[in-house]
Amino acid sequence: MANLWVWRSMKYIKQNTLTAVSTNGSRKSSANSRFKRSAPNDFHTQRRSLIHMKYRFLTLLAAVIFALVSSSVPLAAQENVECESGFRLIEHAYGELCVPESPANVIALDLTVFELMLVAGVTPAAKSEIAIQSFYQQAHPELMEAIEALTEDVPDFGFPPNFEVIAASQPDLIIGADDFITEDLYAALSQLAPTAVLSVEPGDWQERMIQAGEALNIADEVERLLGDYAAREAEFAELVPDAADIELSLVRTFPGQVGVMLTGSIADRVAVDAGLSRPEAQRYDLDYVLGELSGRAELMLSDETLNIAEGDVVFVFGDPEELFADPLWNALDAMQRGDVHEVGYYWYVDGLISAHDMLDDLFTYIAEADSTIANPFENGLTARE
Repeated sequence: MANLWVWRSMKYIKQNTLTAVSTNGSRKSSANSRFKRSAPNDFHTQRRSLIHMKYRFLTLLAAVIFALVSSSVPLAAQENVECESGFRLIEHAYGELCVPESPANVIALDLTVFELMLVAGVTPAAKSEIAIQSFYQQAHPELMEAIEALTEDVPDFGFPPNFEVIAASQPDLIIGADDFITEDLYAALSQLAPTAVLSVEPGDWQERMIQAGEALNIADEVERLLGDYAAREAEFAELVPDAADIELSLVRTFPGQVGVMLTGSIADRVAVDAGLSRPEAQRYDLDYVLGELSGRAELMLSDETLNIAEGDVVFVFGDPEELFADPLWNALDAMQRGDVHEVGYYWYVDGLISAHDMLDDLFTYIAEADSTIANPFENGLTARE
C-alpha cells in the first residue's frame, strides 16, 4: 500500500493511470473524469519511481545470479533437512530451512518484519533509507527521529536492493515474503545467508509477524505483542456489540485519484477483524483482487462511481483537500450526515504500529470512547516505553 519495504503494497500501485471500475466490476477509462491525474506530490512521484526500479532490478537479477554463484540453489521444497550446531529448523515458503538460533545480522526485505525487529530491539544489518522516508515519513512522522536514531549507523541498501551492500553487511539471516522474493531472487540471496521466505495471504499482517517471529527466534515476544493488540480489539468489540451492522468505507485519496481499500489490504483486515462490515460495493473476494486487479487491493473510482465510497462511517486518508472541495463528494449521504472522518496514512501501511493506530480511530469515531488499554506505541517506537 503495498513492497522498498512494503514490497507488496508496491504491487497494488503499479498502475500509473487511473482506472475506474463500475459497480459490476468492469473497467473503463476515466480520462474524462473529474479525477484526472494531476501532478502528484513528491511522495507519490518517489513511490512510482520505486516501482519502476523494482522491475528493472528483477530484469537484471538473472545476470547477477550467474555472476555470483557457480551452482543453483534447489528451488523445490526442501525436506528432511538436518541443521548444524547453532542452527534450528523452521518451515518457510520453500520447505524446511536452517536458520541461526540467535541471528545477529538480519536484513528484512519486508516492512512488517523491519518494524517488528525495531519494536523487539533487533537492529537490522542494513536498511532501505528511501523506503523508510517514503512510507514512515507519511504514516508515522512522529517516529522518524526514533527510527533514525536506531538505524543511524546501519548501511543503506537502497531500492532496488543493492546486492553489494547486502553482501558487505554479512547477514546471517535474510527475511522477506513471497509477494516480493521470486525464485531467482531467492536463489541469489541464499548464496549470501539463509533466506526465510514468508508465505502469507495479502493483508494478514499478524501471520506475517508470527512467521517472522519464528525465523528471528522471538516467537514469545510476537505472541505478547499480538496478545496486547487482541486485548484492545476485544475491548472495542465489547463497546460496539453491533459492529457487524456498521459498514466502514475506507477511502484513500491523493491529487487526481480516489480509491477504496479492498480485501488484501491491512485496512480491510483490521476493520473486519474488529467485527465491522464493509459496504457491499466494496466487498470483493481475494481471488478477484489477485486476478482481475493484479493483486492491487484498491478499487479506483471516477465521478460516475464515487458513490461506491458511501458507508455508515467513512474514513479518508492520504491527501483529501481536493476531494473535500468536490461538490460530488460533498453530496454523498455520509458527508451530509457528518460521518466522514480524515484519519492518518497509517491506514495504508502494514505493521503492528499502524494496526494500533487504526484501532485508536475505531475507538474515537465508532465506539466514541477511549480505550482503557493504552496504545503501546503512543509514547514511542517500542512497546516497552
